[in-house]
Amino acid sequence: MNWHSLCHSPGVPPGRLRSPVDPEIGGWAKSLAILLRKLRLLIQREGWAGTVRVGLKKYRYLAEFTPARRRARREASEFDRFHEVTTSAIVDLSELRVEGPSAPFGFRHQPSPPERFTEIIRSLPIRFEDFAFVDLGSGLGRALLLAAQFPFQRIVGVELSRELERVAQDNLRCFRSPRRCARIESVLGDAATFELPGAPLVVYLYNPFDEPVLARCLKNIEHSLAGRPRPIVVVYYYPKLRHVFEGSPALRTFYVGDDVAIYASPWSPRGSPAQP
Repeated sequence: MNWHSLCHSPGVPPGRLRSPVDPEIGGWAKSLAILLRKLRLLIQREGWAGTVRVGLKKYRYLAEFTPARRRARREASEFDRFHEVTTSAIVDLSELRVEGPSAPFGFRHQPSPPERFTEIIRSLPIRFEDFAFVDLGSGLGRALLLAAQFPFQRIVGVELSRELERVAQDNLRCFRSPRRCARIESVLGDAATFELPGAPLVVYLYNPFDEPVLARCLKNIEHSLAGRPRPIVVVYYYPKLRHVFEGSPALRTFYVGDDVAIYASPWSPRGSPAQP
């Protein structure tokens, strides 16, 4: 077979070429052309920065369909059904009315995976009765309910969104499972300026803030430590901005894993840290 036979079909007048491209490849090329045209229009409308934001949002949406994320969602839904609460929603902050200087720097709300949370907290080499638990950016209150299985002195969640915090209050009222901590509360406020309890602390963050607010939260912890030196353990789950804590003069790196980083003020914990 020669080029002439490839380029001419029966019934096609000579001089009119038939594309030698495979139909599937041609379809792919057409889809690519459409995609590039849409991308060009998006850049014209949103600019480069806006296009990147849209792209990241689409990427996060697609990431929700990975097998690991699907398993986590199933686990989360089972938790809500069993405990008769509503904590599984993933909420983009653009859908909420959030005010204050920290508002532009919050990431979306997503609930802590129950099994992984329990595994991490249980691994901490502390006497829970001596510590208070504080969740900065507590959302719908999932971590507060999970922390209640440990005998903390007190459990506090701090949330800037009035809508999320209101649901968290309802969840605390509806939660009927046995609790090992009697003092559990959700408060409306800015995590970066919240006055931390004076007791030894476990401070929990599930990737709640961008760097400006996360750095202010660290400064708040350091200020609290300077005023009252005591054991403070920071559990940073999904630590995308780990470098913010690694430069702190008040906290040392206690453990770093694939999905969690743990920092602590200098003190002698009982035993040695177990790998979460």
